[in-house]
Amino acid sequence: MFGVNFLDGRIKGYNQYIPGSNNTNPNVNLFARMVRGATNYGVNDFVDNGDGTITDNATGLLWQQADDGVARDWQNSLTYAETLVLAGHSDWRLPNAKELQSIVDYTRCPDLTQSPAINPIFSTTGINDPDGNPGQYPYFWTSTTHLDGINPYEKAVYIAFGEAQGRLSNVLLDVHGAGAQRSDPKTGNPEDYPQFFGPQGDVIYVFNYTRCVRNGAIVGNYDTTQNPEAVLFVSAYPNPIRMAGEVTFEAKLKADETGSITIYNIKGQQVKSFEVNAAHSKQSWNGTDENNHQCSVGVYAYKLSVNNRQITKKLVILK
Repeated sequence: MFGVNFLDGRIKGYNQYIPGSNNTNPNVNLFARMVRGATNYGVNDFVDNGDGTITDNATGLLWQQADDGVARDWQNSLTYAETLVLAGHSDWRLPNAKELQSIVDYTRCPDLTQSPAINPIFSTTGINDPDGNPGQYPYFWTSTTHLDGINPYEKAVYIAFGEAQGRLSNVLLDVHGAGAQRSDPKTGNPEDYPQFFGPQGDVIYVFNYTRCVRNGAIVGNYDTTQNPEAVLFVSAYPNPIRMAGEVTFEAKLKADETGSITIYNIKGQQVKSFEVNAAHSKQSWNGTDENNHQCSVGVYAYKLSVNNRQITKKLVILK
């Protein structure tokens, strides 16, 4: 089964039960945190649009159907996504961790189905593992970065659509499971890093693959009282931003709706507010408050409010 390790934010596979044990193993007895709503997340309801794109009916996101077969560091993956023109669209981007995790198919994995952990409606490049064996599939970058560690933001999150491998007792194993989430250095010479790292000997890949996404049209028939995010969405890109940089907010609303995007500092004080509607769904912000003063480095929140529904997300400003 898959769980979230809140020590380091990783998503990985754990044993459900160890035969012959008394279930006192910490990898068997795990904690549970319950949730309700957003039942369409991760449903894998895909449509092949016939133009190199896939629509996910569960989220309304539009995906690049095939990766381009090129491994890149994180910054070059961002650049590739931002400059991609596909199916007449030029607003592609690198997905965040939650978005990319939503298209994992946990019924598939190299050991069981000889395929990556994603619906075969997508095309995924095959690669060799560090021992030179075929049958492995790439890790894919997300736009989500990690704050923790000696050098904050040094690492970015990826999803392992193939085996999430590590070397234990000098044997290369699938130590976390296809569909796991980890993080690796964003850039640098691979020879400057150990090939395997940590107690489970995780393989380090500085160069990973890219599958782009864009905010497509809302599709499907959803009960918005149970799943408001299916018809209410807001994003900020890039995130984090640099001081004196610019971020673009994009809201997704129904044709007859008008809402507002409001930015708050860590004390909960309002910094800036913009009006949005279906026709004017994007607003740019240069990091200044209502008095045109530059906002300081730190963590902020931005909230999309439409009628009695709200979505709040985090935004970070760096030096």
